Amino acid sequence: MPNRTAVTLQAGQLRQAKTRPVDPTKRPAAAESASAVPDTWAWSDRPVLGCRVGQVLAEGGESTVYQAQDAQGRDCVLKRYKDPQRDRKAIYQRLQELQPHHMPQLLAYGMVEGQLWECMERVPGRCLAEEITFSEQELRAVLLPQLVHLLQELHAGGLLHNDLKPENLVWDASAQTLYLVDFGNMTGFAPQLERGLGVTLSYVAPEILTSRGKAWSTASDICALGLTLYTLLTGQRLIPEANLFQTKLCWQREMPYAASLSEGMRRLLRSMLRVEPKDRLDESGLLHWIGETEQAAAPQRPAVLTVHFRDGELTTAEDLRTAALQDWEQLSFLLQQHQLDAFLHQFRKDAYELCSQCIRRMDPDAGLFELLQTFCPGREIVWHGRCYPELAALLPEQSELTAFCCAGALSVYCSSNGYTSEQITYAQQLEDLMRKAPALAARQLELALGVRQQFTCGGQQIGTLAELTARLQAGASDLDACVQELVQADGFAAWMAGQGLEAVLPRARAWAAVMEENEAAARRGEPV
Repeated sequence: MPNRTAVTLQAGQLRQAKTRPVDPTKRPAAAESASAVPDTWAWSDRPVLGCRVGQVLAEGGESTVYQAQDAQGRDCVLKRYKDPQRDRKAIYQRLQELQPHHMPQLLAYGMVEGQLWECMERVPGRCLAEEITFSEQELRAVLLPQLVHLLQELHAGGLLHNDLKPENLVWDASAQTLYLVDFGNMTGFAPQLERGLGVTLSYVAPEILTSRGKAWSTASDICALGLTLYTLLTGQRLIPEANLFQTKLCWQREMPYAASLSEGMRRLLRSMLRVEPKDRLDESGLLHWIGETEQAAAPQRPAVLTVHFRDGELTTAEDLRTAALQDWEQLSFLLQQHQLDAFLHQFRKDAYELCSQCIRRMDPDAGLFELLQTFCPGREIVWHGRCYPELAALLPEQSELTAFCCAGALSVYCSSNGYTSEQITYAQQLEDLMRKAPALAARQLELALGVRQQFTCGGQQIGTLAELTARLQAGASDLDACVQELVQADGFAAWMAGQGLEAVLPRARAWAAVMEENEAAARRGEPV
């Protein structure tokens, strides 16, 4: 297998630098010490970004990566850039706002003695620079969806990665999760760079080779992804390690795809590696390809991923319901931490988007409920670890009903059970009302469900329009007092709304208010 040591150049310049392993126990020789960059020995006694610096994990022409521990003793990673001119504050701020999953969290950053440092969480797994390859099925089902959704998040947030390659990927086999672990070349769109970025010739788009750092785009990230996929599938580089001139020649010839690849995979790679950026497949096209191939392969492809849950495993989508009844909080935590994404992607091609949509909900409980309704649809409601056979069964549980509606779960339930758009809109109005007047909203919901179809006025039960008319006729001798009594009756407003007569209420209330004012004036001896 070819050596994957990175050949890099400063975009537009003939500069190459190789990453070299570092022996952290060896001090620099005296002859080197004046020019050598400070290593672990130089930093070991000084805190950096609140962390204790450990041994060197890797060193390249642009940066050095250290093992570290924060003030609480948790493992993390420090990265020191050797270029003192780097100003990355805007990129770091945007990255911390986005917090994309499948990337380690950026914990801190700053200048220390004139050099830029990053502190990021340490993620589990093995670097894919090692000799690890994957089958086309594994790539299609697990790796590619994660990488595409990550690029989608970055690009939607206005960021380009600019350095996607196996050396920057970490694979956690136990969790079936992939991480992209390098922020160093990240920029905004159409970056205006005073100098180029250090790029790896084997994983860089052709337009970058001649643009002097001016052609970075979402399409160049897609091209780097295609070159990376080829290596992950075959263990070889599609563009061999070479100098700048030889790399340009490779792009002028037909690419020699490995015979072991299927024709479908070759077509995918060709569409990602077209020379013209505008002709390349984009993220939506990649997701469409993933969906089409999954649909074709579904009968032959059993679920291969499971999720550890308490003392067992989640193996099917239906297991979500059982898990929610066992431990609602634990399942909600797994959702929020993106630990269900890859597992559910086996059953629905849009699982990554669905999970992200659920996580974006303001209330985590509503997000989990939406996920359950999506993968385990039905009339019964699983909420806070309990099962209710239907919506009406929630009515006696006032606190749970209030939480259910205030979280926005009522409209989710209606949407997933085929209610009309008017009914869903009414559910949303009830959710708003529940946040302001829970008792009134509960009565309206009772009426809407046909559970409570009457109210009491003057000791009489009124449940139909005919009974209301009879009550008004009986009080015709003192109609003002009768209307006033109706308006003040408990449940009258909710009943009227349930009958579709809520437009009458303002006039009835106004009439009752006038009558009350007249009575007060009469008691004071004032003219009415």
